[in-house]
Amino acid sequence: MASLYIGQLNLREGKESVGFEPEALQILMDYDWPGNYDQRRYAAPVLDARAAFGRVCQELVVCEKYKENPDYRATLENAIHMIDLMRFVCGECDKVEAQARLATDAMHESLCTAQLSFENGSVGLLSTSRCAGAWAERIAMIGRDGDGNHVTAEIIMPLQLRIWRNGSLVEEKTYTAQDSGFI
Repeated sequence: MASLYIGQLNLREGKESVGFEPEALQILMDYDWPGNYDQRRYAAPVLDARAAFGRVCQELVVCEKYKENPDYRATLENAIHMIDLMRFVCGECDKVEAQARLATDAMHESLCTAQLSFENGSVGLLSTSRCAGAWAERIAMIGRDGDGNHVTAEIIMPLQLRIWRNGSLVEEKTYTAQDSGFI
């Protein structure tokens, strides 16, 4: 899968990259993508966003997942993938505080919010609802890079990435299904 991604990236960007740095490849191989094939669609923008920070972890990761249909599965069940992505970015979580508003029954909450603390000191915020006016999935990673620059990486799932450094937009990418292995 990594070789496929590199090949597609080279075609799209007109580059001749030969592969991932060994540490980046090890991160991908070590992470337990909890049995979810669908999460692969997030791999390209999440890896690129992580790279904007270098080896420094993000201070804050904000994940939002909204669905427009109140009959669509339970909110937290649907947003668990966002929590998996936060764990991929920040490592293991050591504390969670959450609230939910129940809809007609306990298995179908209408919204859920959570604040997560991670062992590396990062903080994650999750906001999810299945009663929104439109479907939306977004991730914002906020912190400093290895040079001390203020960095924000915003992913509008699963196809757009914008990176700001010290208040200026420095990169904007649009991905295709092929970038994540969906051909």
